[in-house]
Amino acid sequence: MRSPLVVLTALMIAAPVSSRPTAAQTASSPADRAFERLESLAGHWTYRDSLDYNIGAPRPEVAVGTVWYALVANGTTIQENVNGPGHDVADMISMIRVDGDRLVLDHYCSSGTQPRLVSRGLEGNVIRFVFESGTGIPTPATGHIHEATFTFLPGGGFESRWTWQEPGKTHIGVRRHAMKASRSAR
Repeated sequence: MRSPLVVLTALMIAAPVSSRPTAAQTASSPADRAFERLESLAGHWTYRDSLDYNIGAPRPEVAVGTVWYALVANGTTIQENVNGPGHDVADMISMIRVDGDRLVLDHYCSSGTQPRLVSRGLEGNVIRFVFESGTGIPTPATGHIHEATFTFLPGGGFESRWTWQEPGKTHIGVRRHAMKASRSAR
């Protein structure tokens, strides 16, 4: 009589082993697909930024700056670096990653706040993030980025909208990224 261990070992060796993922493993989630869209932004871009004060009152001048996107942390995170002249626009960084069925955007603002935004709506050409929490925001009255939206435009460009919120004031910065300068990371 053969021992159960010998029989089990023989069955394990003879059983077919597939290295191919199952259909469930290959089906990407809306968060994965949105992350892939954002990955396509890798490289340097120039932008024109117009800021609306209190929704609807356009700022007369337009700022011009650069932004670059890079895949970091072994391809698990997208880093955005924004450089803009004047208008109190200092270097800022955002980090975007997949967290289960959503995207998370951590924004390191020139204001000293670090809001965490989470995705709301990931289908189509628009990826929208809304405020969830943050650090450096001691009270609800502390101004901070409250929403961010990325819209992919026909022809390869994109637009990003950044909504700053503080009591009695809402500002929306609209950056129109019309030209990709290079595919390099810096």
